[in-house]
Amino acid sequence: MNTVVSQPVTATARPRVVLVSNNPAPYRIPVFNTVADVPDFELTVLFSTEREPTRQWDLSTMRFQHAFMKSFFLTWKETFIHLNTDVLARLRALSPDMVILTGFNPTNLLAFLYARWRGCRLGLLIDGTDDTEARLSGIHRWVRKRIYPHLDVAFGPSEGTFRLYDQYGVPRTRMHKSHLCANNHLFKPRLDTEPEVDFIFCGRFTQEKHPDFALRVASAVAGRLGRTVSVLMVGSGPMDDEVRALAAQLPGLRVEFPGFAKQHELPAHYARCAVSLFPTAGDAWGVVANESCASGVPVVVTPHAGVAGELVVDGVSGFVRPLDLQAWTDVCVTLVTDHGLRAAMARQSIDLVSTYTFDNAAQGLIDGIRQGLRGDA
Repeated sequence: MNTVVSQPVTATARPRVVLVSNNPAPYRIPVFNTVADVPDFELTVLFSTEREPTRQWDLSTMRFQHAFMKSFFLTWKETFIHLNTDVLARLRALSPDMVILTGFNPTNLLAFLYARWRGCRLGLLIDGTDDTEARLSGIHRWVRKRIYPHLDVAFGPSEGTFRLYDQYGVPRTRMHKSHLCANNHLFKPRLDTEPEVDFIFCGRFTQEKHPDFALRVASAVAGRLGRTVSVLMVGSGPMDDEVRALAAQLPGLRVEFPGFAKQHELPAHYARCAVSLFPTAGDAWGVVANESCASGVPVVVTPHAGVAGELVVDGVSGFVRPLDLQAWTDVCVTLVTDHGLRAAMARQSIDLVSTYTFDNAAQGLIDGIRQGLRGDA
């Protein structure tokens, strides 16, 4: 395949930008809506599928131009590997000046080949970090090494993503921050009322999310305090039966299982709780932390989430601890018993999350797209 040298985009045309994505996500739709409103370029999003099987999201109205490709994917564990062979035909029809990839699955690789063939500007929007990609296979690294040198611009939600880009030689001048956000306005902190539930875990019940560890922490806290500890387990997933059985076995717990919660139901759940437990083994970001912080609920998280050290600052808006039962028990006992500390962390959480908005995330994309279209170094 011959590569055409990229040419500057003419000022007389309204440049066309095509972003290739897996499926619509509630934390990206408002961002894309805002990006699509700018007058100096056109945005179209090509989705690989309308909804991946494990997604139960509520989705808002998509005002941006978009299309769903012919869905085909392979499943490996809980990962969906998309291969939309019609992506090339759709790109030819749209004739974009810039293509933005959102990963390295076969559909994105075909879009990359198209961009190289036609001399399009190239962008990359991913959530991955130096931590989440630390254990990639040789073939995965090989693919990335073929793509990164051709990027005109790169987007990410965290410093962890920027550190990943550093590893592949992407200049910092081409990196743009586009946060992952919750709708902060939905969550109403209740700083002047005593929480009725000690802990909340919100997420899929999977090995990577460690809902079982959250229950063990709560039980250990109950043993330390000599009282029953209440836990709200919001979510569902393949570990559902296992988690429910463990909750019935562990001493000192009163556990509620409301199941998967729709977006509009989440604020009421967080408003009841004192502390949010986020014991993930690896999350590129972790929007549940945004929701917790917007609710004024301090978060305890592992270092393996993008929010650690940025939105959840150790000792400021929560605690960052390795996945160690005693370490988590120590800080959780402190949080549920030291009301002054918890209130101070709640206020810091609200303050920190206030800049993590859809508008700011959109501005990061807009700035980067403009730079990419100009071809600035």
